[in-house]
Amino acid sequence: MTKKLILIFSVIILFAWLNGCTDRGTNLTEPFAPRTVNYVDWITWHLFAEDLGLSMFTSVKDAPIIKFKPYTPPNFDTGGNNKPFPTLYLLPPYGKTEDYYFNHGLVAVADKMIAEGTIKPMIIVCIDGSSGYGGICYGDTYAGGKYAKAIGSIENDGISGTLIDYMYSVFNSDSASDGSGRAISGFGLGGYGAFKIAAKYSENFSAVSAVSAPLDFDGAGGTGGLRTLFTDVVNSLGGGVIPHAQYKTLDSTDHAALGMLISMACSFTPYVDYDTMLWNDDMEFWANDTTYFPDTATLIHPGGNVRCIMPFDSTGAVYDTVWNLWLDNNISSLIDDYPNAFDGKYIKLFMAADQGFGFNEQTRSFADYLGTYLGQSIDTLVYDGYEDFRGTTDNFIYDMLPALLKFHSDHFPDYD
Repeated sequence: MTKKLILIFSVIILFAWLNGCTDRGTNLTEPFAPRTVNYVDWITWHLFAEDLGLSMFTSVKDAPIIKFKPYTPPNFDTGGNNKPFPTLYLLPPYGKTEDYYFNHGLVAVADKMIAEGTIKPMIIVCIDGSSGYGGICYGDTYAGGKYAKAIGSIENDGISGTLIDYMYSVFNSDSASDGSGRAISGFGLGGYGAFKIAAKYSENFSAVSAVSAPLDFDGAGGTGGLRTLFTDVVNSLGGGVIPHAQYKTLDSTDHAALGMLISMACSFTPYVDYDTMLWNDDMEFWANDTTYFPDTATLIHPGGNVRCIMPFDSTGAVYDTVWNLWLDNNISSLIDDYPNAFDGKYIKLFMAADQGFGFNEQTRSFADYLGTYLGQSIDTLVYDGYEDFRGTTDNFIYDMLPALLKFHSDHFPDYD
């Protein structure tokens, strides 16, 4: 896709945004009155032709976009005359859309806290995490999509650049070169994405947080982490051994853990047929995707163009050839690659009392690891819920959002 075509699309989007926004006013009244359901009219997207255009997912390849929905504070001027606002990039759990946090009370919580002066006015960019095969896993292969780069890097091009570039050019989000006015966070798999992006593009964010996230793939001394899901998935599909023919076409319908693992495989270890993918000299992008699997014992192809390699065989046993490549995507491995990424960063980890997939254990394990690595205690907060209503991710979002927003607001600069 040419930059000229990208420019045309971007102009159309901007025109629709400017003409679709209603006047929400700039003054808050006391006592606090929540905005109506029509608080915002923009649900937008940005093109990433280079980073997503070669994806093996047909829907992504044909429309290389990331959808997102920005929360803007009540004093945001829809006419465009704004000072820069600090900006929080908020990633959803596996398979959830850009509406996830809005559907869990984000506007009411943020508006009230801003009105009370508890947090600074800020932009909160809620990103769609449902693309690809069931959900974004923030990988860095062209076959699975280079989502981490598309979201977290800066190219200083609002038309064909990254999400940060677009937010700055259209919404006047923070542009400080030291990243002091930008932060990133997420729940579940979105929390993993937040730490991955913060590690790879450390200079672009001053703070990072996560809530009940898979941050230590091989936690508990190499016996826990994601490994515990492998045998659970196999047992749930047939009781110990999956016939190989069934394994090759694993069906993730109504099986969240399997769907998430397939999505991770698509992002971390996609299977690429280079004989058909390398059809012209313009696709030099593939030069960095050199992973090749002569042994396809754990190759699956659940449908369409999707072919990926799973890190466990039909018995649930770890397949080291692939598992080691997954570990390259573990946050601790990224810290080895970017050893100073979290130096001086504001970091906080949140956990629900009850959380599926063992993500809480991974969060605790990562907190211990990172604390040892940095030589400092990592701030953590556990939400237990209420009597007869245990804290789970979906149940406690509305309750945890104030603590999360307060943490990031406290570490944003004051623009007054």
